[in-house]
Amino acid sequence: MTSARESENLRIAARLREAGERLEQQGANAFATAAFHRAADTVQLWPRALREIYDQRGEAGLQQLPGIGRGIARAIAEMLLTGRWLRLERMRPERSILYTGDDGLEHECVVVDARPSGPRSGRDAIAELLRRDRHNGPG
Repeated sequence: MTSARESENLRIAARLREAGERLEQQGANAFATAAFHRAADTVQLWPRALREIYDQRGEAGLQQLPGIGRGIARAIAEMLLTGRWLRLERMRPERSILYTGDDGLEHECVVVDARPSGPRSGRDAIAELLRRDRHNGPG
């Protein structure tokens, strides 16, 4: 069974690893991608809760871990404090939206960004939506 510490550390490690993979796919600097992978390995295997380290020593404490520099320490702090990491969310082609439904429960909706790359005017986007609506019709 996975403890809360292991679970939180594993979630953070997975996000760091995903960031490294997305940077690789985008053709980013090999040193940057390697840094995220190295940090993910450290976080995944670290025997102590990152939250405990952060609560006691802040970002400076996180920077003491092998392979964790200032930028990655900030990212980990953001994940610990908010449960999110905006940099990773911006790298993803899909967006996750949290909302509270009429039932009082929190729900998550994932929206895939189907916009074509390159500049496009608002007028073009509206025309495309109208064409789609006309073709899909009520049904």
